Amino acid sequence: MATKDFTFMLVLFINIILGGICTEYLFETIGRLIERPIDMHFGVAVVIGLFFGELTIPAAILLYVFMLFI
Repeated sequence: MATKDFTFMLVLFINIILGGICTEYLFETIGRLIERPIDMHFGVAVVIGLFFGELTIPAAILLYVFMLFI
C-alpha cells in the first residue's frame, strides 16, 4: 500500500515540476516571438501546469522542435 502512495506522489511531483517548467517555457518563448516579453513567476507556472500539464508538456516539446528550424 505504501508503494502505491509513494508512486502516486512521485508522479504528481514530476507532473507539477515538469508542467511548471514547460508552461514557463511556452509563455516566455511565445512572448519573445510576438516581441512582448512575458516574465512569469515559477509558482504561477506550476499552478497552470498542474491543471494544463497534459497540454503544455507536448506543446513545449513541439515549440522547442519548431524553434530549432527558425
